[in-house]
Parts: sequence; structure tokens; C-alpha cells
Amino acid sequence: MPMKMVTVDFVKAEVASYDPQTEEFTFHFTLNDGAAKMFAKKMKLTAPADQGEQVFKDVRERIKKAHASSGEDFLDSVVTVRFKQEEDMVMERLAQFFVNSRDRARSMSRAKVSRFDQQNKMARFSTDFIIKGGRS
Repeated sequence: MPMKMVTVDFVKAEVASYDPQTEEFTFHFTLNDGAAKMFAKKMKLTAPADQGEQVFKDVRERIKKAHASSGEDFLDSVVTVRFKQEEDMVMERLAQFFVNSRDRARSMSRAKVSRFDQQNKMARFSTDFIIKGGRS
């Protein structure tokens, strides 16, 4: 079987949890490659643009691993990942989401919002990559 091509739709990014003491976020990223998939990543937001690009690369690698098959022919193990959305747009939206998450957390911290309330308010913060009724 020749190399496999997988089309991925980046659906959603959301804050799963936030620790105000360490300023560490746990993000959930929802994808669709024919089946809904979600993966989590824990990080501090220090360089949102670079981290958005890294998450994008991680997604690509995870999808490749999930669809790779071992066979006799070298091409059996080659998986090409293609995104439905423009890659630059996804990375840009991820970076902006990370900036907004970090700024929102800092704003609550400066406003002396309790840690419990910060955790709860951040856990509901998300962005969609698919616009209802069309593509993003």
C-alpha cells in the first residue's frame, strides 16, 4: 500500500486547567481526522507564537504516529498530514489564543481574583477553529 494521506480538521483549543501559583496551563486540543481526537498539553506561556508553532508540529507528529502502519515497503510507513484549514491561520490563531489566555490570567491576578475563581474562569476559556456553517 502506498503512502497514506490524512486530512485533519483543527476543531478547538481550550484551557482544561490553570494553576495560578505556577502559572501553568493544561490545554486540550480537539482534532478530527475522520474520528474526533483530543490531546492535552501542559505548559507555561512564555513565547506564545513559538509555542503555537510547537503545538502545531506536535499535532502533526501525533497524527502521523496514529496512522502509521508497519509493512514490508518503506512507503507503508509514510503518512502525509494535510490540514483543512490554512496552516498559517491555525498557528496564528493558536498563538493569539495563548496570548489571550496568558493576558486573561494576568488580568485576574492583578485584580486580586481568588485562586479558586481564577481556576474556574480559565477552565471555560476556549477558541473554535471551525466557523458554524462553513470553514474557518
